[in-house]
Amino acid sequence: MKLLIPIDSMDFSQQAYDFLSKQLIHTCTHLYFVHVIPNANNLESIYPDVKEKLLEQGKLLIEQSINLFQETGVLTEGKVLTGKPSIEIVNIANEEDVDVIVIGNRSNTTEGDYTFGSVSYGVVHLSTHPVLVIK
Repeated sequence: MKLLIPIDSMDFSQQAYDFLSKQLIHTCTHLYFVHVIPNANNLESIYPDVKEKLLEQGKLLIEQSINLFQETGVLTEGKVLTGKPSIEIVNIANEEDVDVIVIGNRSNTTEGDYTFGSVSYGVVHLSTHPVLVIK
């Protein structure tokens, strides 16, 4: 089974590891990590090197996530992308032909217990692949 794991923090990488190592890791053949940096065009006029710094942070996050899963023996890869996160996640899921997208839910709304965050909501509604949302 090939899983796509969008990550935005090491906290979620750890959550995904804890969940997958107990539930799905024995069925996985490939874990594909993706970190999406939202377009920051309006910030680049104020902070000229913001994109490079975000790319560096994204690469470090991918590397740390891959290292977390290294001992499982599952093939791991990762990529940092820029764009609208939900769209980029669905696009890479299609390109890599994954079996399942495993995404975290971090709703910042006051109704957070009842709703998805905007990225997980977008992925659930745009994807033709199954989506497993971890809270």
